[in-house]
Amino acid sequence: MGRNLGDGYRAVRAADNIHLNLTAHDTDLYDTDIVFWKWDSTDNQMWTIASYLERIWWD
Repeated sequence: MGRNLGDGYRAVRAADNIHLNLTAHDTDLYDTDIVFWKWDSTDNQMWTIASYLERIWWD
């Protein structure tokens, strides 16, 4: 994870090349490509990781 960009958002970087960041490219409602791209300080490069399940129970 990259530096904190505010409000819990961070840049997600490639492990083998820290100059590339995870980017939502050509954003469209149904067809968005997720790619690694050079940093350009746009909202489509700011990510947060949040869980949506509190617990998973295994029986």
